[in-house]
Amino acid sequence: MPMRKAVPVIVALALLLVAASPAAAQISPVRVYYAGPEGSVRQSLGLADEFEIVSDPLQAEVLVLNAAIPDPAAIAARVREGAGLLLILGPELTAEAVGAVLGVPVGVGFKLAPISLIPARGMADPVLTEIVWTSAPQVRERFELASPASDLCPLVLGFEDGSFILATRKVGQG
Repeated sequence: MPMRKAVPVIVALALLLVAASPAAAQISPVRVYYAGPEGSVRQSLGLADEFEIVSDPLQAEVLVLNAAIPDPAAIAARVREGAGLLLILGPELTAEAVGAVLGVPVGVGFKLAPISLIPARGMADPVLTEIVWTSAPQVRERFELASPASDLCPLVLGFEDGSFILATRKVGQG
């Protein structure tokens, strides 16, 4: 798997593992709805025993949207009700669809310049402690999210320009 494709897979698994409870004999798997291309992200989710892939977003505890948002209004409603969301930006996503899901107007753009990754300072998220971001390969091709609302909380930044590579935002109960 090319190194630039490994970063989203690592991020996806780390975020989903954060949502999972510690392993125990009686704990049921986290129900995950996946939308996007068949590939490394989908394959990784299918291989993990901690996750059960469901076909209905209403049944899911976590929604993984990999460069696809099948029904922005329905997804946004599900997230506001409390479902977790992992959104991986991609070329088919419009600013309107992303904004609808996140609940704020946004801009989406493509970047090609290589950047190194660093964790945001002062954050205690497990995604930051479980992955050594400073040793991750540089990210080249990527989509950038620009939001006029300053309530996006960065987790991983581009070293060179401070751009948000991984961020979090509370949306309703999700």
